[in-house]
Amino acid sequence: MSSRVTDVVSSNSSPQVQAAVQWLTAHAESDFATFETLLTDDYVHSLIPRTLNTPVRNKEEHKSFLKAALKTVKDFKFEVHEVIEGENAVAIHVSSSAQTITGYPYTNEYTMLFRLRKNADGKIQITGVKEFVDSLYTTNFFPAERERQKAAGINL
Repeated sequence: MSSRVTDVVSSNSSPQVQAAVQWLTAHAESDFATFETLLTDDYVHSLIPRTLNTPVRNKEEHKSFLKAALKTVKDFKFEVHEVIEGENAVAIHVSSSAQTITGYPYTNEYTMLFRLRKNADGKIQITGVKEFVDSLYTTNFFPAERERQKAAGINL
């Protein structure tokens, strides 16, 4: 059953699921203040499969990457399809939609694997995310979008 990301968290959701969904919400809303509070200082982010040849990013590198990427889209939304929880881990299958700055629709599908830990103060934070993307869509879409931006005189 699919639902908007904001519909996933309820008072019955575990703190781990709440943290993962807050990550998705902060991402979609470009809420970097919230994003900052959710991540540990040793956070790592991997975009996979590895055939995409993207680097593993630390907290600051990922925030910089995300800020730049989100400048190219508006109305970013996630739709959650499934959530699975384990010890110090949450897996979420989601799809996204947005409008690019060139007016082209963006859609993608992901499975996000969140690693979490409880700090000494009891707060759950995210130590890492492995973000599996639709590699065929990704490798086709982004080069074409860069060409659309170039043709429109958009230089980011």
